[in-house]
Amino acid sequence: MTPTLTNHIAQRFTEVFQALDVNANEVAHRLGVANVKWYKILKGETKPSYETLDDFLKAYPRVNANYLLKGQLPILHTSGAEIVGTDYEPATQISLPMYVVGSGKEYVREPEQYVSIVAEEQTDYTSSMVVRLTDNSMQPRYPAGMRLLAKPIPVADWDYINSTLVLVLYRNTLVVRRIKENELLSRHYLTLYADSDEAGFVIVKREDVKSIWRITKIIGGEID
Repeated sequence: MTPTLTNHIAQRFTEVFQALDVNANEVAHRLGVANVKWYKILKGETKPSYETLDDFLKAYPRVNANYLLKGQLPILHTSGAEIVGTDYEPATQISLPMYVVGSGKEYVREPEQYVSIVAEEQTDYTSSMVVRLTDNSMQPRYPAGMRLLAKPIPVADWDYINSTLVLVLYRNTLVVRRIKENELLSRHYLTLYADSDEAGFVIVKREDVKSIWRITKIIGGEID
């Protein structure tokens, strides 16, 4: 039997609950609704309304709306970046749906807003995406709120990435960081550096790296 949309959403909510380490009773209490409502959603017996999704995302701002709605990783925004648009084709003007994170802890979801960029001629934008920084780990040049264009780097080229600003998905974490020295080939790990001294760096094993994109442009300006 082909899974229904309701079943897909139920499965994603189950995985989100696991990532947040919460249960239906806790979520219902936080949102001020009956727990039976969430038990039915998790069992796939009912589909959550737009209001329910909106209330949930506001209450749990770490949750990636794109994962709940489309199954696009990561499940949680834990690292200062979020995917706001993917898979667009070359065109004179490209419009992408944008999901905005508000100040503080409130998640503001505005699906009617779009990010527009002018596409360059003879440039392949397949599987490219726009990300919006949600912290200041890459300041002063790339502060929270800045949107960046990221293009995928083939796995075969990962060993040769050096002195590059990248978007990296490792384990369940999505980050924008710099690769200064690449030791994937020699020691089988990457060191990802933040621009802010306070954010420091992280060492990631090769087997934990799922995807890498090259940051090519600030929306409205070029990356040096």
